[in-house]
Amino acid sequence: FPPTCLSGPPGCAKTTLSVDFCRRIAIPKIVYSAGGVSDGAIGGTSRMYSSGRGCVPLQIVAQASVANPVIIVDEGEKIATGRHNGNAGDVMLTMTEPTSSRAFFDPYLECPVDLSAVSWLMTVNDPDLLSPPLRDRFRIIDVPAPGPEHVPVIVRGIVDDIRASRGSLGAFVEDLAPDEVDLLAEGWKPGSMRSLRRSVEILLSGRDRLATR
Repeated sequence: FPPTCLSGPPGCAKTTLSVDFCRRIAIPKIVYSAGGVSDGAIGGTSRMYSSGRGCVPLQIVAQASVANPVIIVDEGEKIATGRHNGNAGDVMLTMTEPTSSRAFFDPYLECPVDLSAVSWLMTVNDPDLLSPPLRDRFRIIDVPAPGPEHVPVIVRGIVDDIRASRGSLGAFVEDLAPDEVDLLAEGWKPGSMRSLRRSVEILLSGRDRLATR
């Protein structure tokens, strides 16, 4: 699919949505955290250095043994603007352009590699903070902040995720009762899924303490 940028306020689950999307269509992915990245290492480093390695898309291609993995660039607008050691945004311009991505020169392999089948997802809080050329490469999809009416569905997903994280003990995590969901909705400040997850975890922790052993 074409390079796609999910734009929305902090905490509205853009990264979770991206990861879940890849999981549901069974495509290998890697989450590349762009916050504070101040070099061009996403494009690989020369084997002349002890830390030499191939570019990030090539690494996931090799690990997954498929040509079309997904690179999820998290917090894309927070890429550092300096160019002393290269710039990740500049490298991505080449990787996301249809023609140049077919013959991206990897500094570790010292030869062109075909990255044209790699798909790109990016999450940002404000797409206007992206460099104009990079923003022009991506289609922008707005992800609105969830509201109180979305709490029941969100809570079910959070509980399922907590069950999965507890392994076999997850079977003991019961669904929340309607009155518990209503209580969460009343106390939640709409917008941040992180705060709602913390509230669910606190509620389940209280259940665990009061449960009959």
